[in-house]
Amino acid sequence: MRDVACRTGVAPGTVYHYFTSRDHLPAASMTELLAGLEKSATKVPTAGDTNLYRMIRVLEHVWISALIGWKNGWIPFDQAVGDLKDAAAMLWSGRQ
Repeated sequence: MRDVACRTGVAPGTVYHYFTSRDHLPAASMTELLAGLEKSATKVPTAGDTNLYRMIRVLEHVWISALIGWKNGWIPFDQAVGDLKDAAAMLWSGRQ
């Protein structure tokens, strides 16, 4: 938690005010990420916004998340690649 406070330039007490434990911080981050993905995936397309474009955006989010996990040692690289392949397969099978 001190590292998070240091990197974000806030006092450690501020981090603990919003996140009661070190497990709460990544859980809250994932909740926000998933809420954003859900909102993005269910929004009504605007002019020039296609299902293909939306699928690509979801894959970008999955890939970035997987790369962050790999870079921080949370998951092996092969799993990051597998996660992207799984997401692509699910999106492709559910296309309209």
